[in-house]
Amino acid sequence: MIRHRPQGRGHPYQPDDEQRLPLLPVAGQPVEIRATSHPELTDAVLEFGEREQVPMVDRGYDRSGRRRGVGTLNPLAPGELRYRIAADDGSTRTR
Repeated sequence: MIRHRPQGRGHPYQPDDEQRLPLLPVAGQPVEIRATSHPELTDAVLEFGEREQVPMVDRGYDRSGRRRGVGTLNPLAPGELRYRIAADDGSTRTR
């Protein structure tokens, strides 16, 4: 299972392992997509646009034992931000 909350937990000064940074993306600026999953997950990609894929970088484990991953979209085109996180176990999360 992939966990991703674009707004995070809502803390204004502490980004969380499951959120999008910046929360309100600016066209032409990079956007970092963060997610967590079960510890056995070995690979995930960030899909966006017309079949473009960015591998998610493994950032180890959080305090709860969940695997952390980060992918960066760079740069974003103007318009709606839609992306999908796909894992090697078949689980997905779309925003």
